[in-house]
Amino acid sequence: MTLLGRFEKLDVGNALRPTILKAGEAWTLRAQPSLLAPPAAPRTLRAEEQRSERGRALDLIDALTRSGALSLEDATLHVVLAATHGFDKGLVDTVVQDSVNPVDAVERSSLIMASCVCQRPAAELIKAERLAASQALSPALFAPIAE
Repeated sequence: MTLLGRFEKLDVGNALRPTILKAGEAWTLRAQPSLLAPPAAPRTLRAEEQRSERGRALDLIDALTRSGALSLEDATLHVVLAATHGFDKGLVDTVVQDSVNPVDAVERSSLIMASCVCQRPAAELIKAERLAASQALSPALFAPIAE
């Protein structure tokens, strides 16, 4: 099931919305010319320089892996996933008038996203001491999900 599908199925308050992040036009490059050299002064990259540097980075990965023939051991891939969690009322009104703990709502939202990205049940992603409380607040999140 897609992330948006999980939002629609599991987010009881319909508070989650997909968010598109756009990188700024100017990027700052911080680099070190060689392993033993001191870092070079940061410089700002515009669109054409960004394309060039991205190409150089991908070429380096291609060369290091021999066009994918070698695997990258102990490599880390960072992924940024964003969603907007909105409340119908302000924070104080949500807590006082509706008796809703916004931390619980955001925790549910985080678990919805994490279970989709990690392709694991929510119960495997939460600490044992928080499991019972989370299950009580969001039982649908811990039920088997039909793909």
